[in-house]
Amino acid sequence: MPANGEAMELLSRLIAPWRWLTDPVFVGLDRLPDDRPIFFVGNHTLMGMLDVPLLMDGLWREKGIVLHSLGDRLHFGLPGWRDLIETFGVIEGSPDNCREAMADGKSLIVFPGGAREVMKRKSEKYKLIWGDRCGFARIALETGATIVPIASVGADDCFDILIDGDDLLKSPIGPLIERFHPRPDFLPPIVRGMGLTLLPRPERFYFNFGEPIEATASRPGEDHTNPDACMRLRCEVQAAVEAGLAQLLKLREDDPKRRLRDRFWRGREASDDVSQRGSEGDSGSRDRALSG
Repeated sequence: MPANGEAMELLSRLIAPWRWLTDPVFVGLDRLPDDRPIFFVGNHTLMGMLDVPLLMDGLWREKGIVLHSLGDRLHFGLPGWRDLIETFGVIEGSPDNCREAMADGKSLIVFPGGAREVMKRKSEKYKLIWGDRCGFARIALETGATIVPIASVGADDCFDILIDGDDLLKSPIGPLIERFHPRPDFLPPIVRGMGLTLLPRPERFYFNFGEPIEATASRPGEDHTNPDACMRLRCEVQAAVEAGLAQLLKLREDDPKRRLRDRFWRGREASDDVSQRGSEGDSGSRDRALSG
């Protein structure tokens, strides 16, 4: 079943407890254009699955956007899991699939850091690990897409990394990993969440939508066949995502309801005060904290 409004309503019901626990804040919703599909580009967070459902749900509830995500092809080798994620709008990541989805008028989100950005090292909290990837910029220039940079904060704090991929490769089993693992640089870290468990801590989640970037209108004479043009666009988007991350981290510092206990004891009726503060020095945009 392809992702549609019915699937988004189902997703909203399924994640309602997680939405209540994390009380997500959305900054910059009114920057999103209403008259065309959007090509979102953002940072991938630790484990990769804690914030994306909240983002999809928030965009559906607030803007009526059915968001599709490009996913690593490893997900699609598991029959039951493949069917589930396809129901909620995940598309196998490839240039052709991306072009086809955009031609169909779908709004997409891509994470240039891919699986490597999910498999973070201890020093990589809220760091972009994009290497020299320019694929999204090339497709955006080719299709004339409207890019919206998006930053996400919260998920990287749900776990502590006890042992990361570098630790594993340096351990006595490192040579075996390098010999038999198909992607030794993409090793999942060993983490701890609440207490000594693998349950994620209920951190508050924050999302920032940057100003739209028109992939062609602002770049006369540049196209997707020009590697320098692709790199310039990629760097512009990367800088916008990094600026969004910095803004959200500062916003979180000043948030009196960052912790679950504070949200519980202080009540939730003023939940969107923090998102309003986050936009005061920016564009005065209407922002929301979504819960319930």
